[in-house]
Amino acid sequence: MSHPEKTKKSRDQGNDYHIPNQYNLLMQAPVAIAVFRGRDYIIEMANDRMLELWDTTRAEVWNKPLFETNPELRTQGFDQLMQQVINDGKGIIIPEIPLTLKRKDGDVTIYLKLAYEPLREADNRITGILAMAHEITEQVAGRKKVEASEKRFRDMILQSPNAIAILTGKDLVVEIANSIMLERLFHKTAEEVSGQKLLDIFPELEGQRYPALLRQVFESGVRYRESESEIEILENGELKKYYLDLEYAPFTDSDNKITGVLVTAFDITQRVLDRRMLEESEQRSRLAIEATEMGTFDWDLKTQEFRYSDRMKGIFGGTPGRNFDHNDLVNLIHPDDLPIRNQSVQNCFVSGSLKYQVRLIWPDKSVHWVSVYGKIFYDHNHEPVKMYGTALDISRERNYQRALEESEEKFRSLANFIPTFVWTTDKNGRLTYFNHAITEFSGLSEEEIRHGGWFQLLHPEDRAVSIRRLEKAIQSGTDFQAELRFRNKSGEYRWQMGRSVALKNDDGEIQMWIGTSTDIHDQKMMAEELEKRVARRTAELKQANEELIRANQDLEQFAYVSSHDLQEPLRKILTFSDMVLKKINHDQQDVIIHLGKINTSAARMSVLITDLLNYSKVSKADDKYVSIDLNSVLDDIKNDFE
Repeated sequence: MSHPEKTKKSRDQGNDYHIPNQYNLLMQAPVAIAVFRGRDYIIEMANDRMLELWDTTRAEVWNKPLFETNPELRTQGFDQLMQQVINDGKGIIIPEIPLTLKRKDGDVTIYLKLAYEPLREADNRITGILAMAHEITEQVAGRKKVEASEKRFRDMILQSPNAIAILTGKDLVVEIANSIMLERLFHKTAEEVSGQKLLDIFPELEGQRYPALLRQVFESGVRYRESESEIEILENGELKKYYLDLEYAPFTDSDNKITGVLVTAFDITQRVLDRRMLEESEQRSRLAIEATEMGTFDWDLKTQEFRYSDRMKGIFGGTPGRNFDHNDLVNLIHPDDLPIRNQSVQNCFVSGSLKYQVRLIWPDKSVHWVSVYGKIFYDHNHEPVKMYGTALDISRERNYQRALEESEEKFRSLANFIPTFVWTTDKNGRLTYFNHAITEFSGLSEEEIRHGGWFQLLHPEDRAVSIRRLEKAIQSGTDFQAELRFRNKSGEYRWQMGRSVALKNDDGEIQMWIGTSTDIHDQKMMAEELEKRVARRTAELKQANEELIRANQDLEQFAYVSSHDLQEPLRKILTFSDMVLKKINHDQQDVIIHLGKINTSAARMSVLITDLLNYSKVSKADDKYVSIDLNSVLDDIKNDFE
């Protein structure tokens, strides 16, 4: 713009305008001022500032309607504002309003701070409007730049892949927090945290060191960083532990005054937990390796550098103070086993893993077994760069294995010399071994027997029941025993006694089954013949017993009749003896005595006959024994001799 004096001359040149004295002060005002009169808003006065805004001269607008000289004002709503002032009789102030003006070089939009005041006459009638305008285009542009910058800054915060928040003031009020911060750490919505104090949102932080650190940054203006910071946040009613990489930076306004703290947090909880889990796994692996006495090695396939643990050196016969290189270790391998190692190394570059067992000849000439395992690691071009591996001294195991193999060979040799069938199966009943007696008996080849041929040797009547009993024994782990018929190579079925016992480990788990089968055909046939003979003899005895019973019954009947016939004369002797005894005189003592002896003898004879009859009964149910006074027996004998 031009200097006010120069502008005034240029805009009033060639004209003589009468400006009322009351407007002299307004004409010199540093802001744009104009006075409008009547319903058509006739321009009664406009100072140079206003004319500059309109980009016109006083001659072009003096005493003319406003909207005639500046028609663009009507389309932008200024007529409505001025009509509002006339109707309400109240002034209005608009802090910021855009105005588009038509200039010679095109339309220009400016921003104004605008004030309208009604002009009243002595009778209080409103006859005009005093308009004051102050151009604030530069301020608005500057503010919009700041707002745009702040918006870009906020958008950057909101769109950042890291958790970011701005806390303002000493109370650490949450001004903004992006979605990452809200979802992953705050676990709240923007509405729940915006404008709230940090400790009101997370009271569990009270007593933790983070609020103090934030205030320290706010007061000192010194940035603070911390890696793997451990923080506890209440989540679903429980304190949950997080690990964060934190950065607290002072946040300043346009005057470089600290207004808050910019918080940036990288949630590395899962990474820390994974690393710690890996560290724990590595620790467990080291403990496991130490517990199993394994040696470890690291072979750089690019530089051929070979590093190994002390245990690895010990496995290869090394002593403290003496170091080996890779070639020294290879040279300790038994010459006969060296091709095994070389072939395995060659194959590992195809398969990615190394595995072999060889003998070592220690410097003291003793022989030891070692098992080596390795894994190749590749770079991004899939080129082999490293091999990590372990070595284990398996001398004891190989010695045990050799002893076991020798024992098994002895068992097989012994089993092949006995006529009894011998076999072994795995824990599921699959055949793993059988002796020569089975092939010699059946006439089948070993291959035929291994593929189920033994099942065809069973008698058809024995197959189903034997399979059921065998499956039950395998499931329950109980011993199996059964008499079965097997067909020999001549087509004859012979009876066998089959037995199978489960071998279990210390935990009671079945490892294998051992079985035998003994030929019991001759015993079986002899037993059947004996049973037939016993049956015949039993029938003969039964018949003889029946005949004996009949004979005894006849004898009892005869004894009964004989007893009756023998008892009858004795009764008559007793009867007549009693009659004679009653008729003789008492002075005939000799006769009385003899008659008494007759009666006594007859009575004893009657008892004797009864006893003989009872004794002769073969079918008597039981015998009854009574006590006898031997004195009375002796008296009877004595009387018989008198």
